[in-house]
Amino acid sequence: MSELVVAAVLGLLAGSLATLALRREGPRWAAAAALVGAGSLAAGGSLILAAATHRVPPAPPRPDDLPLEAAAPDDATSRACRACHPDQYASWHASYHRTMTQVATPDTALGDFSASEVAFAGERYRMFERDGQLFAQKRPAQGNGGHTELRLVQTTGSHHLQVYWVAAGAGRTLETFPLVWLRGEERWIPRLAVFIAPPSEQYTVPSIWNYTCIGCHTTHPRPQLTFRPPRADSRVTEFGIACEACHGSGAAHAADYRSPLARYFAHFGSPADTAIVDPSRLSHRRSAQVCGQCHSVRTFYSDAQAHEWSEHGWSFRPGDDLDQAVSIVSNATLDRPYTQKIAKAFPEFITGSFWDDGIVRVVGREYNALLESGCFQRGELSCISCHEMHQAPDDPRERRTWADDQLSAGMDSDRACTQCHESFVDPQRAAAHAHHEPGSSGSACLNCHMPHTAYGLLKAVRSHEIHSPRVLTAGPGSSRPNACNLCHLDRSLGWTADALSRWYAQDPPPLSDDDRRIAAGARWAITGDAGVRALVAWSMGWAPAQQVAGTHWLVPYLVDLMDDPYEAVRMVAARSLARIPDFERGEFDPLERPDRRAESLRALRARALPVPLPPEVAERTLYDARGGRRSDEISRLHTQRDDRPLILAE
Repeated sequence: MSELVVAAVLGLLAGSLATLALRREGPRWAAAAALVGAGSLAAGGSLILAAATHRVPPAPPRPDDLPLEAAAPDDATSRACRACHPDQYASWHASYHRTMTQVATPDTALGDFSASEVAFAGERYRMFERDGQLFAQKRPAQGNGGHTELRLVQTTGSHHLQVYWVAAGAGRTLETFPLVWLRGEERWIPRLAVFIAPPSEQYTVPSIWNYTCIGCHTTHPRPQLTFRPPRADSRVTEFGIACEACHGSGAAHAADYRSPLARYFAHFGSPADTAIVDPSRLSHRRSAQVCGQCHSVRTFYSDAQAHEWSEHGWSFRPGDDLDQAVSIVSNATLDRPYTQKIAKAFPEFITGSFWDDGIVRVVGREYNALLESGCFQRGELSCISCHEMHQAPDDPRERRTWADDQLSAGMDSDRACTQCHESFVDPQRAAAHAHHEPGSSGSACLNCHMPHTAYGLLKAVRSHEIHSPRVLTAGPGSSRPNACNLCHLDRSLGWTADALSRWYAQDPPPLSDDDRRIAAGARWAITGDAGVRALVAWSMGWAPAQQVAGTHWLVPYLVDLMDDPYEAVRMVAARSLARIPDFERGEFDPLERPDRRAESLRALRARALPVPLPPEVAERTLYDARGGRRSDEISRLHTQRDDRPLILAE
């Protein structure tokens, strides 16, 4: 496979910053309409004159070493949408889609550039601002060696973290800055500490924005990649995910409705405009594909198609059939020749992104999970059944709250399910179906049918494969944790299998003695792969799980996970420990030097034990009668840990 095709496939599949570094190298003109209806000729004439003379302002100039923000011939950009769609523009402008890619300036940067210093990988970085630009000065952490000054020219993200990019000196190619700003904790951390990444990997190989991010983090991208010499002259219609990413090219639509009279006729019932795409008017499949163009694990059908992407970008435009443009990876498509070829060359992208039952396990790839859901296959479920790209005018929530997940009002509750499954609107009937008390976390539809089994950006996210709870396999390993035991961490898989058999007549799977005896939360924390360990660490800090399973027996397990070789696991575990009474101070730094971490962990272990528990709880959570840990059992389970290197990168 040529370097060009590899780069194109990476750009298509990754959508992440870590993986390439780890690779083998309001009003709707109603007032104006009323004025016209009342015969206000002056107002109407003013509107017509304004429309006739209106021109979209040009984008501000960009540095020469940045990818160009230059509209494709059929595109109009979001600036052309603002005049006619002010409410939609305002909600989009408040979304994290808009700020996915930005020119790095003091206004767009979230990080601390007040001469803050960070030591990392044998270097010291001092971040500072000068003349309205952002810089990092790099010098050896020890000694008096010279320094290098890096100008940070572009950002990715603004929700949970922000990544920074520097010019690579090869056309408009950008490389990652090795540190990212973690928004919730307000600190600089290593870029790969956010992802599940093998600890032996080096941080020195940069990720290239023009390969890994341009495809999904901009609107209508054209990578324009070459490799002899390696170079990119990338252009995009807009940085970030803007209007035309979801509605298709808008130049013709904007031209058609430049006249206010045309807009009034449309407002009062003219047929839908076919020059622009409204995802809500598409079939549920085509509507979901608009989101799936980015939110999926996918590859191409051939080398030629990959070459085409590397030069011109996506052939898919909203409203098209996504399956004609890319090959979506699933159990049904793994035997496609090109998918097998890519899976062999880059297993972390294909097999590594899925649980052993075929369900995607990384965030940002929800379309793959949706395709596996009966509600999509046999019903009309689509992404916009629950999510909305523009906040509804009657939504009382603050913009920031809405923007967090862009869920429609009430879609974080049972209403997400009862909008179709109306018989379960009655709380008593829903509770009888769930076999949990009304109003409890166990009777919540989402907790059972969309459990937190996807990992991304230091947290667990709900699976978008909607299914009934089931004990999937006999052992933890890389098996997907089930919904029941993500809450009932103190119960075994055998306990869950027996309950599902009684309640729903499910056939119990074959279970080992460990499956029947030992709490699933304890086993996952000890024997699971790095992704499982991160998920169970997150669940140990999840309020519903703490309420059901208790807290203090979790502390020694979290302390062990805070000594995990994977930085992301340590960070998630430390966050969960800080949510347990008496351990809220958060005095442990998961990214501290190993010797200092060891000292902190010794103090935490001394505080954590003994753990007095009822005998039956102590037995299954591996404590003895005095509240100490059963080291023999724990050591035995450690020999079963799934230590295969794992990459999970959003």
